[in-house]
This record gives sequence, structure tokens and C-alpha cells, in this order.
Amino acid sequence: MNDHDAPLTAARLRELFTSGPFDDATVDRLVPWYADDVVFTDPIQTVRGRDAFVEMNRRLIRRAREIRFEARAMAQEGDEVFITWTMVMRAKLPSPPLRIDGVTHCTLRDGRVATHRDYWDLLGSMMGVIPLAGPVYRAAVALLG
Repeated sequence: MNDHDAPLTAARLRELFTSGPFDDATVDRLVPWYADDVVFTDPIQTVRGRDAFVEMNRRLIRRAREIRFEARAMAQEGDEVFITWTMVMRAKLPSPPLRIDGVTHCTLRDGRVATHRDYWDLLGSMMGVIPLAGPVYRAAVALLG
């Protein structure tokens, strides 16, 4: 039985993203599991089609020295998959690692990812790497709560 004989599950998707550094080899392993017409959305962009999804990931990889995903929890109900994660990214320029907590929601169609949506806090993530901005941002958010 090869990799693609088994159905795509939350556990398999989690393994594909977290089995090592997120690099070109990871993207190559993901390609067969994504539909030709996949739609990817996150707080920054929406891309349509597998080729655009692959190129978006390769651009991200080129901008970093290292990217790694740490998956925490997952759930699957039929063709709906949810995975919580932390992405740790080390930029090519000297700076502290960027840590982003997020959730991925995928819908599956015919054993492939048809939609992939990542939810994460864009502003809060950036505030952590700007000197003194993090504490100011957290204090402002605390005042709102």
C-alpha cells in the first residue's frame, strides 16, 4: 500500500506539515494531497489553484532560514479537518524567531484538500518581534478586555 492508497485524514495532514522542517521537500510531499483547484486563505492573502498554493509556500520558504510547524490538537468530522499549531520561523536577517499560533481548517473533496484556511493573529504576531511594541500591544489589548 503506498501513501495515496489510504484516505487523507487529520492525522495524515498533521504529519505532512510537521514531519521535519517546512521546506521544499515538505511542499513536494503536500502537492498530491491538494486539489488542482484548491483555495487557500489566510489573514494576508487568498490564492486559487494548486500551482499558486505551491508557489506561495516556496516564496515563504525562500524568505526564511528555517520554518517549523508544531501541531497540538486536531479534529475531523467527515470532510472537515481542524489542526491547531505553532509556526516558528527564523528570518534570514538576524532577529528573534517569529512564533505564530494558529488554526488550520481544511475541507476535503475526493481525498484531496479542496479548501485550506489558516486563522492567526497577524498584528499580534508582528508585535512580538518589534522591540517594545509587544508589551505595549498586550497592554492595549488587556485594556479592551
